[in-house]
Amino acid sequence: MNRRLIGLMLFVIALFFTSNAQRLSTKARISVLTVSPGDELYSKFGHSAIRVYDPVRHIDWVFNYGTFDFNTPHFYFKFIKGRLNYMLSVQTFQGFQWSYAQENRWVDEQILDLSQWQKQKVYDFLVWNAQPANRYYLYDFFFDNCATRVRDVFFDRLKDSLVFDNERLNLTFRQAFNRYMEGNPWVLFGENLIVGSIADRKLDAWHAMFLPDYLEYYFDRIKIKTDAGLKPIVKAKSRIIKANRKMSHFPWYSPWVIFSVLALLLLYVEIVELKRGKRIRWIDFILFFVLGLAGVVIVLLWGFTDHLAAKNNFNVIWAFPLHLIYAFYLLKRRLPAWVKVYSKIFLYLMSIVLGIYIIGFLFNFWIIPQRVDYGVIPLLVIVISRLYVIIRND
Repeated sequence: MNRRLIGLMLFVIALFFTSNAQRLSTKARISVLTVSPGDELYSKFGHSAIRVYDPVRHIDWVFNYGTFDFNTPHFYFKFIKGRLNYMLSVQTFQGFQWSYAQENRWVDEQILDLSQWQKQKVYDFLVWNAQPANRYYLYDFFFDNCATRVRDVFFDRLKDSLVFDNERLNLTFRQAFNRYMEGNPWVLFGENLIVGSIADRKLDAWHAMFLPDYLEYYFDRIKIKTDAGLKPIVKAKSRIIKANRKMSHFPWYSPWVIFSVLALLLLYVEIVELKRGKRIRWIDFILFFVLGLAGVVIVLLWGFTDHLAAKNNFNVIWAFPLHLIYAFYLLKRRLPAWVKVYSKIFLYLMSIVLGIYIIGFLFNFWIIPQRVDYGVIPLLVIVISRLYVIIRND
């Protein structure tokens, strides 16, 4: 999400929050800001923030969750381990507008219909939360990010004043975030490879607000209790920054297309190999070395990091870490006995898995509790055909 101008934000915090929060005037307003997805990978899902505007007190601040500091000691190690502290940072609304206008990203503002004491309560919490001792938290992509933090600010502070229909959705975490990567098929393939079965849980409206677009959508539907009865919490909405962004189209060079073409090319090669009784060993080495490497990444993310999204990843069934060792033995002219057995077992297993995946895609019925990318189908065809050649030409 937004990670710009960290140094300036910290300076603003130090300057502004040296004293306790001011009392807001009756002209003050609090709003939720939603930013459209950007071009960089970290910005593909959009961004959410809270604006506090009070023309009487000369306040116009944007409170940003989901920022981080590149100068953090051991930054990359902590990021990979899932132990990087994210933080709440603050910037002027003018600076916020300028940064997203430069990126050609639209920004929507939902002005909330809050009473004076509700506005003050939210503002006091934000001031407290932005102080150096309080602003850090451990980020989680699904459950604790810039959008869920904005949601929680209002639901935790206003509690029983809000009425919200937490409907069940015919949508999973994976289906929700996949929509944002349709123009980046290889990134999408990689994400679906490393994200585990937790992503295939059905969403309700509450958890759907892990994405800024859904946060905006459901805030339009939240009601707030008043003396006169229930009323929408959003009293006004506008697009404060317009953008002219092109629609993303799914490019032809997707994993599905590339792996399918490769499978057809290898089919011709394999017919020649079977006729000659001679296997091209470097093809098998590259294939199973890459699969083994992917399996090691999956296991490390699953078992040795705090990333909840990477847990219980059944892609390890076919991207198996032992392939890394198996690949080197495939370079030998004469295969050891264990390699022959391994090849046969894996051929049968992959045939079953391929059948399960095809049934899953055709009938939307998944025996394995995890969906895979379409590109996995031709990839498994390649794996199965190469295993057949390995067994026949040994």
